[in-house]
Amino acid sequence: MRNFVYPGRSVSYGVNGAAATSNQHATHVALSILKAGGNAMDAAIAACAVQCVIDPMQTGIGGDCFALIAPGGSDQIEGLNGSGRAPSKLTADVLLGQAINEISLTSPHSVTLPGSIDAWITLHEKYGSMDFADILAPAIDSAENGFVVTQRTSVDWQMTEEKLRDNEAAAELFLKGGAAPKAGSLWHLPKLAKTL
Repeated sequence: MRNFVYPGRSVSYGVNGAAATSNQHATHVALSILKAGGNAMDAAIAACAVQCVIDPMQTGIGGDCFALIAPGGSDQIEGLNGSGRAPSKLTADVLLGQAINEISLTSPHSVTLPGSIDAWITLHEKYGSMDFADILAPAIDSAENGFVVTQRTSVDWQMTEEKLRDNEAAAELFLKGGAAPKAGSLWHLPKLAKTL
C-alpha cells in the first residue's frame, strides 16, 4: 500500500470492467465501449484507435501492435506479434549494392510495413463482439470533429517540428504555419478520419 502522505497514485478497481491508457479520452472511449456491450477486446481496439488519432507523435496506424490476451480470463496467455515485416525484397545485399552500409532512424529503409491494422483485424475476428465500424467510430469522430491537444502530446509534437517540416505531406497534416499545436488547441485530422 502506498504512503498517502506523499503524492502518488492509488490502485484503481472496477466491478464490471476497467481500462487504462496514457490519455483520459482513450480510457473514456474504452469504458464507453464496455458500457455499450462490447467486450475487453473491442474496448482495447477502440482505445488504441483513439490513441492513434489524439497522440499522433506517440503512435499511429502506420505502427505496430503487440497484445497479450487471457481468453475468457483463463490462465493461458496468448500473444500476438503485430509488428510489421521488413519488405521482402529489401535484403542486405540490395542495400550494400546501393552503397548503403548504415541505416539511420529517419531512413525509409528503417521502416517496416505497418502491422497494427492487421493485428486489430486479427484480434477482432478472434475475440471481438461489436461491429468493427462501431469500434472505430470514436476514433473517426475525434479525427473528423477534432480533439484537444494535451500538454504531453503538445510537448512531443513540438519536439518533432523539425522532422515534420522536412516532409511536405507530414507538415501539411501536423503543422499549422510551420508550428505544432499548443496544449489546449483543437486539432483535426480529416484525412485520418477518411482512412479509418
